[in-house]
Amino acid sequence: MGKTTTSSSLAIQLAKVRRSVLLISTDPAHNLSDAFSQKFGKEARLIDGFNNLSAMEIDPNGSMQDLLAGQMDEADDAMGGLQGVVQDMASAVS
Repeated sequence: MGKTTTSSSLAIQLAKVRRSVLLISTDPAHNLSDAFSQKFGKEARLIDGFNNLSAMEIDPNGSMQDLLAGQMDEADDAMGGLQGVVQDMASAVS
């Protein structure tokens, strides 16, 4: 309870001190879209009002390979070379 609120708040705070922040939700209820009053999908999208905070909502039952295929090069550039970390996290939730 409160996971989306906590992670959203943390992402906002990190965006104040980091070059780029990507918030990824695997919640099938898509509460992240509700939290920011903005629709997110499987592609990273800037959150309204921020130039360095992006979010995406992925289906935890979907294929991680589909997610990683098109997104990781873009995410790697945006996050300064953290592709391996994100792949490890994505693998952990599948």
